Amino acid sequence: MKSIIPNINDFDTYIFDLDGTLYLGGVEIEGASNFIDQLKRAGKNVYVITNNSSKTPKIYWEHLKKINIVLKEEEVINSTTSLYKWLKKNSLEDKSYFIFGTKDMKKQLADYGIKHSEKADTVIIGNNTEFTWDEFVKASKLIVDGADYIVSNPDLRQPLKDGYYSPDAGLITEMMEKVTFIKPKIILGKPTKEMIESFIEGKTILFGDRIYTDMACAKNASISNCLVLSGEATYEDFKESKVKIDYVAKHVGEIYEENEKRKNEND
Repeated sequence: MKSIIPNINDFDTYIFDLDGTLYLGGVEIEGASNFIDQLKRAGKNVYVITNNSSKTPKIYWEHLKKINIVLKEEEVINSTTSLYKWLKKNSLEDKSYFIFGTKDMKKQLADYGIKHSEKADTVIIGNNTEFTWDEFVKASKLIVDGADYIVSNPDLRQPLKDGYYSPDAGLITEMMEKVTFIKPKIILGKPTKEMIESFIEGKTILFGDRIYTDMACAKNASISNCLVLSGEATYEDFKESKVKIDYVAKHVGEIYEENEKRKNEND
């Protein structure tokens, strides 16, 4: 494959996906910590975002520290944050919600003032790795009886180590649609521009391993993008993509190495 590597001097703000981009199955992808450190030393704005609502941003931040990716806690964003901002923007934060999500998602929303209710106006669907069949049936009954439902993110699957995947919120949503014959009111997270627009400052680029969420999110927000092939997408996907992709690399470590080489050549 032929990589197309961005020059770090061309951008002010760097936004990274997590799973499949900076780590895979919790393990650092080659060169990720070096690249983040390189950007920080160059004075760049750096944020990491994840569509995965199953854990709080603090849990992601703590894990990143363990694998030597050093960021400020407020630089780590998940789709639950985006969901809450949308609710607040639309003056919906005071409604009652059945939260079909993990304990961590419920805790994060409770910290924002949104608490779980068994009798609710709206169902929130997240990447629920803990759900029971009874919980799914409760949510579906509320929807059939007239409750709206909103979804944290559209991802069908989440990458694991060794080429395996687990279901994500998009797949749960498809199942809910099949059961209720009702579509969600809105699906948030990537690829919506709302996921990242508050973090765009100056020339901005987004790095990710998925075309339909990461690359599309960048284009929806009118910023540059770089596809890394360390997660879901393949080089064939890149060549066939209907979404315009500005840069492509094997992994973020390759981008780090190329920019170190450029720096040494200019010194």
